[in-house]
Amino acid sequence: MRRNITLWALGTALAGLFTASPAAAVTIICVTPPSVPTCPNHTITAALGSAVPGAIIKLAPGTYYDDNIFIPPGLDGLQILGTSKAATILDIGSNTALGIASTGLGFTINSRNVVVKNMTIRNGLIGLRSVAPGTIVTGNNFTGQDAFPAQLTSLGAQFTLNEVHNTVIGVVSSGFGTIVKSNLITNTIIGIDLSGDQSQVQLNKVYNAVIGIDVPADGAQVKSNDVRYQTIGILTSGAFPTVQSNKVFGSQTGIQSVCANCFGGSLALNTVTNATALGILVSSDNPGLTVQSNSVVRAGNGGIVVANTAGAGSRTVFLVSNKASDVGNLLTGHCYSITGDGNVALKNQATRCSGSGFRVTGNGNSLESNVATNGFENGFTVDGAGVPYFDNYLNLNKTSGNTGDGFAIIGNASATTVQFNTAALNRKNFCDANDSGTILISNSFADPGGVVACDIVH
Repeated sequence: MRRNITLWALGTALAGLFTASPAAAVTIICVTPPSVPTCPNHTITAALGSAVPGAIIKLAPGTYYDDNIFIPPGLDGLQILGTSKAATILDIGSNTALGIASTGLGFTINSRNVVVKNMTIRNGLIGLRSVAPGTIVTGNNFTGQDAFPAQLTSLGAQFTLNEVHNTVIGVVSSGFGTIVKSNLITNTIIGIDLSGDQSQVQLNKVYNAVIGIDVPADGAQVKSNDVRYQTIGILTSGAFPTVQSNKVFGSQTGIQSVCANCFGGSLALNTVTNATALGILVSSDNPGLTVQSNSVVRAGNGGIVVANTAGAGSRTVFLVSNKASDVGNLLTGHCYSITGDGNVALKNQATRCSGSGFRVTGNGNSLESNVATNGFENGFTVDGAGVPYFDNYLNLNKTSGNTGDGFAIIGNASATTVQFNTAALNRKNFCDANDSGTILISNSFADPGGVVACDIVH
């Protein structure tokens, strides 16, 4: 009997331990148009007077004229929820007919983890400004702001599933780790502008801007965006960028990445189509940037361009398994233009280039197992630019069907090694304009090789 009593007491204690305490009641505050008298609040500003941390302010369908909506510190976890983008409209602009003179500012958020969701915010100067961590702006439609819909300056902000139309900048953030995802942004000067490190830009559609996506920060992650009709589609500047699986159409320059304080980074699996100037433009101040498995189809002045400074030391960019085709409406429209020292191009393809398939200027660059076909100038050009530049290395490359020469060594390029390459059906399969120590080893050229004048020397 004693044992049974002991077990009963233990079971009762355990049951008490694991029984959940009742959840704290959530404060729900209504906001309705003035024509609905059952709710005392007819603006968000009025509703904030009775708000507590974690409260939910629910906006009924209707149009609300309200501005300078100040959310003070201490209302952490507050949610401000419209019914939908179509049903709930917040107008933060001036309205002469209604006698409304607005400050032009919508929300100012000073509490943590505030959510603004499911409404249209129209007119004014700035739709929403947050200086507090964890702000979530989702499911809204911003239109007509003269500056920008959302300015997020603290860490961990999220801007998701929104629409932005006809503003200066779609969303701007200087906060660490900002996430901008699955938005539609049209008709801006800059679509997305994030200067905080470790920012993420994913699955957005950005159309008609001067710069579609601009991330001047370290550790940028720009993935799976659809960017169309910009001067520059995607622009990153900082260490260790990841620019992956984006589609850029009809921009002047598709993707530009400046790897500053570079110790690595990747541009991979992107598709750039119909760039009026350059497909992909990269530069790096240190070794480690990889440009891999990208596709450039139809670019006006150049396909993939490495714009390092020749003679400034090794700042290696790795070009691996890219494809560039139908590039150039100028004689300088090279499919690949590689300037600088120590760069590596491996297993890339160039087709129908108005300039060279691959043009190299600098020292110690390595081109291996690349293919250049059906170009309007040379397949491969190594240009010493009269300096000269030294020790470039061409190995196992193939070129055919070019209007110009297959392999051309020009401009006082010195000590170039040309080894195990194949050239056929070009104007000349190999030429050396200056014979400055070029080393030829086991190539397959229909021409006899040696010092042969080049027909194309630019």
